[in-house]
Amino acid sequence: MITTPAQGHPDPIAPPTTLGRVARSWLPIEDRSIVHFFNRNLYYPHRLRERLTASARRMVSLNGALLPQPPDLTAVLDPAAAPVRLSSADSDRVESHVKESDLLLLERVREVVRDFADHPILSVPENAPSPGNDRERWILIKDDSRTDRMIALLFALDGNRPSLALKIAPTDVGSLTRERDALLLLRSTLPEDLVASLPQPGALKQIGEWQVLPLSIVEGRPAYVEMLSSWQPRRTVARHLQCAVQWLVRFQRETCSDRAFLSRPDEQDALMEWGRGLEAAGIEKLSWFESLLVRCQKDPIPLCAGHGDFWVRNLLLPDERRQPGLPLLPGVIDWESFRPQQGPFVDLFHFALTYGLNYPWARYRRIEPLEALHGTFVDNNHLSREISHFFSYYCNRTGVEPDQLRSLFRLYLLRLSTRDAPNSLKWSIRPHLDPNTWLELYNRVRRARFMVVDV
Repeated sequence: MITTPAQGHPDPIAPPTTLGRVARSWLPIEDRSIVHFFNRNLYYPHRLRERLTASARRMVSLNGALLPQPPDLTAVLDPAAAPVRLSSADSDRVESHVKESDLLLLERVREVVRDFADHPILSVPENAPSPGNDRERWILIKDDSRTDRMIALLFALDGNRPSLALKIAPTDVGSLTRERDALLLLRSTLPEDLVASLPQPGALKQIGEWQVLPLSIVEGRPAYVEMLSSWQPRRTVARHLQCAVQWLVRFQRETCSDRAFLSRPDEQDALMEWGRGLEAAGIEKLSWFESLLVRCQKDPIPLCAGHGDFWVRNLLLPDERRQPGLPLLPGVIDWESFRPQQGPFVDLFHFALTYGLNYPWARYRRIEPLEALHGTFVDNNHLSREISHFFSYYCNRTGVEPDQLRSLFRLYLLRLSTRDAPNSLKWSIRPHLDPNTWLELYNRVRRARFMVVDV
């Protein structure tokens, strides 16, 4: 726990802000409106105990007097210390709860947020409120899997929802430049309803060793949070998949290219060469690759723009109680991995795979990856049937034949199971599982009587 003066002011004119860490985020734990927003929109429990704790926090956040102190924050530190360091008396008591690296990081991010508030004119997205010196209220989200990425959500002085997001990354990474370029391109070419589903970028700023990209707030609750917070997650599956495939079909239709998948001779030659290697290894017959090429020539599949990391955490569900006239499509965020052209099925399969891997299968928790994938694509259960509807909707709206999609799914799994795939087939996948896991799933899919791609 860190007590700091209100940010953006040389002298505090508001009560001190107490920053506490909950999961991977730092937030002002005495601010009940921010805690309530955090509990509903940002916190995702992975275990039954965490679900119970989250439910308790949601209830007490409605009453500031009942807000408990987070159990893993036990030290109040001197805000004047720069950099903030633990005293020798406190170090043993908080060693397992508060990392000194986090405290140093908070000081650096505080400087970034303060500097941004002092020079906002050329930085904010066009329709976002201009940050002023009253922006001492913010949440810092630290990505534990990518320690060089952070997001600061800024709240107005009396607001209960964020009005601006700052994505922060080291200058040498370059991902924020790619994201800004992608969003500017898409916003200039897509129709109004799809533009409303994307964040609007501001000017990219250099602050010390950091790049800072301001983004407008896209309304909606992350589907990932809803899936893991629900006491009956199976009830959320149909809505999540429907929102995802509806947005994806619209996006691909508007970004369709004149070029088709595997239409170039060099790509065809690379595919056949790769197939010879797989046949020599006893994995697949070369005739299957020949049949796939014939099918792709007979029924061309146009390339389209690709999100590159289209999965359940980046899908923001629209409010079911929305006012008339508001967009029906979900929001989609995190465009750092955008591709101007890729196979349209890449985002489709990626969403289905990552949904099954992250779904709370048993006692509100995940299971072993291979069993989760088997349950998603091979077994006949509630989730696999909804995934089948997901693919069926896609085929009906895009004109892709089901047997063609089935072949592409097998190709997708083969690519994930080998490290020597052609460059044209090197698609991203968030869960970096062992190739043997994908190969075993591929073999199970080939032998299965029921498979979700048999739409």
